[in-house]
Amino acid sequence: MKKECGFMKMLPIALSVLCLLFSFSSQAQEVLTLEEALNQALNNNLQVKQASLQAALTEEDVKQARMNFFPTVNAGVDGNLRWGKSFDQLTGSLINQSTNSLNGSLNASASVFQGFARTNQVSANKYLLLADQSNIEKIKSDLVLSVVTNYLEALTNQDLLAAGEQQLALSQSQLEVEQINYEVGNKTLAD
Repeated sequence: MKKECGFMKMLPIALSVLCLLFSFSSQAQEVLTLEEALNQALNNNLQVKQASLQAALTEEDVKQARMNFFPTVNAGVDGNLRWGKSFDQLTGSLINQSTNSLNGSLNASASVFQGFARTNQVSANKYLLLADQSNIEKIKSDLVLSVVTNYLEALTNQDLLAAGEQQLALSQSQLEVEQINYEVGNKTLAD
């Protein structure tokens, strides 16, 4: 009777464990080839994306440094509309009037020589762009190396699992032989 009570207490726990095992085993994992894994890693890695964005920003800096050689032209238009009472100095009286005004401006500036600062800035930005592009390649190479290393580790672990399963089968067959020899009397319990 006590065994039944203990079994009844353990039944909900056993059912919960079974449900957990089935829920974990029912989740399918996608099997990827090495090439697919590399493509996914290169396309989805945040470090690669950040390095690419940094290179794009540096490329824009190079364009801006080149644009600084061109003259600067600014134009503006300002318009006013006023209405109400104002003092007329000719007649010495207040009059109601509206005034409209329109002003325009155009400014141009060109730097003649700044001691090669602009030329040096273009060169510096080009070198920064080359550094950013090589950084992208370094990050991609490191990522490829990491994925390939993990892939090879997985293959090695599969081989170790297969070898372990073979060793287990061999040990079980040896145990069966030793058990039979013990039961027949050819071996003692100490053997």
